[in-house]
Amino acid sequence: MKKAYFANSWSFVWIAGLILVFLAANTANAETIKVNTTELQQLIKEGVPVIDVRTPEEWRYTGVIPDSHLITFFDSRGNYDLNGWLTKLFEVVTPRKPVVIICEIGNRSHLISNFLSAGVGFEQVFDATGGISAWNAHSMPIRRWP
Repeated sequence: MKKAYFANSWSFVWIAGLILVFLAANTANAETIKVNTTELQQLIKEGVPVIDVRTPEEWRYTGVIPDSHLITFFDSRGNYDLNGWLTKLFEVVTPRKPVVIICEIGNRSHLISNFLSAGVGFEQVFDATGGISAWNAHSMPIRRWP
């Protein structure tokens, strides 16, 4: 049986509240676009970086999209290090370039995508709806991790 991540986690509630504050405070130039698996595949072909925010445990279980950048946001207990995560993210992308965020089914990627758009000032963030579950359901390319 798969774990249900963050179902009763105060950390999840706290970050969701933080994101809502950022959304209310700063929506100028922010753009979060939901993309399905077919659109995600096209973005990858165009060279848009994919940031997989899941945990190493999840990467091992489902595999990862080839050439995606693996940067865990929430750990398996729902904890996070926002500054540490942003530091790792900025090693890969800048707010001026498009980026795709993916998780298991789309809940975390939705929150993080909105945060990056509204709170950090990323100009174009693509939220992979359905996450890696949808990607795998469509038999898209996958790489085992590690």
